Amino acid sequence: MGLWGSSSRISQGEQGSFHCPRCNSKMRYTDQKVETYFTLFSVKLFPLGGASGYVECATCKSTYNHEVLDYDPHKDASEFQSTFEIAVLKSMVLMMVSDGVSDLGELSAIRDIYRRMTGRPITDTQIESLAKDISSSRASLRDYVGNVSSQLNVGGKEMVVRALYMVAMADGSIAPQEQRLLDAASSALDISPERVRAVIAETDS
Repeated sequence: MGLWGSSSRISQGEQGSFHCPRCNSKMRYTDQKVETYFTLFSVKLFPLGGASGYVECATCKSTYNHEVLDYDPHKDASEFQSTFEIAVLKSMVLMMVSDGVSDLGELSAIRDIYRRMTGRPITDTQIESLAKDISSSRASLRDYVGNVSSQLNVGGKEMVVRALYMVAMADGSIAPQEQRLLDAASSALDISPERVRAVIAETDS
């Protein structure tokens, strides 16, 4: 255990109703406020910067940025993606490009996992385009999930871990580099090793 670090605290803000893109209906929501604290020996001492947060659907538990409160499915032509859907897809692509090689097996796995987890189809062309953008930005998996962590609830974080594990296992085994990436992402998402093992066991069952 480190001497110092950071930890997040979630508190409920205002509640109301919105059109949930995932439920495709009018649903109740809670505005979840997230504050990050400096910790010493796991004790929260003081907040670090301003609070962030997300909108959580009371029914399906999907999380969204606050722009979803203005979403009107009758006016907006494109579908509004939940934060967890975006996080799952980008995390899987970051795992895929980490070794500098994108093979057909990984593309197929990402396509299948994304469809199963979100109910949305995605094409190889879309995945390859995102991979190209990510490669040119030199983004790292740990940095990305660390930045998006405060916008995900527990279920969303575990979905990201599950998706990463499934992509890593696409060829039948996890390479040491993939295991290190999975461990780093789990740590950045503030998921304990014990819970990661439980998520993997649930995925394998």
